[in-house]
Amino acid sequence: SGSDELARSYVPVLEKVRDTLASVEGSIFVAGHTDDIPIENKRFRSNWDLSAARAVSVVHVLLKDGKIPSDRIVAQGYAESRPLVANTDKASRATNRRVDIILVAAKSSPSPTEEVDPKPAPPEGE
Repeated sequence: SGSDELARSYVPVLEKVRDTLASVEGSIFVAGHTDDIPIENKRFRSNWDLSAARAVSVVHVLLKDGKIPSDRIVAQGYAESRPLVANTDKASRATNRRVDIILVAAKSSPSPTEEVDPKPAPPEGE
């Protein structure tokens, strides 16, 4: 909570994701999210700053070795505006603190200046 620092255990996973993304065409949107607890400190003015910083932390790993050109990637911050679950307790808030990586296929790929909605698709039948 309140951090944009990646756990070291996620770096090897992101490196595998990076290798896969480098092998396919399309735009890559990295979207950071927070829970609903407001933050304001010397580093982050709000959950908007924090969510964008989380996305940028992932972008740095994706760009680290030069396999992915920077013009394919967009970092987006959504603060608490797009939760996966209701923020009712510690566990649900932890679920909402995340970074989504969205690959938009090349043939239908929006330009990196277009917004991509990282909301998950509703479960089937809804």
